[in-house]
Amino acid sequence: MKEQQPPAGTNLEWLRQAYFSNPSRRITLKKGELLLQQGQHNKRLFLILKGSVVGYLENEEGENFEYFRSSANMFVGVYSFFSGSYSSYATIKAAEDAEFAWIDTRQPTVTDPDGKSFYEQF
Repeated sequence: MKEQQPPAGTNLEWLRQAYFSNPSRRITLKKGELLLQQGQHNKRLFLILKGSVVGYLENEEGENFEYFRSSANMFVGVYSFFSGSYSSYATIKAAEDAEFAWIDTRQPTVTDPDGKSFYEQF
């Protein structure tokens, strides 16, 4: 199991304002509720605003094992969003009540002060 961290060099406050500030793009989950199921189609990138999640993978015997934990100011759904497969790599469950902001693949790029693309910003 690993604790995920925001990518090095990420200007989280700028990303939050530029991409994750739309109040209509919020999701809240109670402890134990699922955000994503392993293999589920997903075109969203989530920023955890409050709470925490646990990511599980299913092994060949069909048993789940904990793979990562993420908390406020961390991103989840990264693999499915950036890989182009749009398939969730893990099952992600709220470890406590949680709130998320999200964007999807239709999100226009907002130019940052350095002129970087969204992928470079992330």
